[in-house]
Amino acid sequence: MRKPFLLFLLCVSIFRLSVLAEEWTKSYQVGDRPSLRVDTNDASVEISRGVSRTISARVIADGYKIGGSG
Repeated sequence: MRKPFLLFLLCVSIFRLSVLAEEWTKSYQVGDRPSLRVDTNDASVEISRGVSRTISARVIADGYKIGGSG
């Protein structure tokens, strides 16, 4: 009887953490030979390549507040 209750508590905890996440996005138009520099201190970074002339950034901050200036 305790296992379903513990599973329920785990699901609720994971849901609460995802609700607290903040998201920031920005896109930049670039020329023929763009370059990208990413500096991070304590983060997981995923970079993918595309064929458009746009660099898009998306930041999801789990448990952290993103400042007013982005």
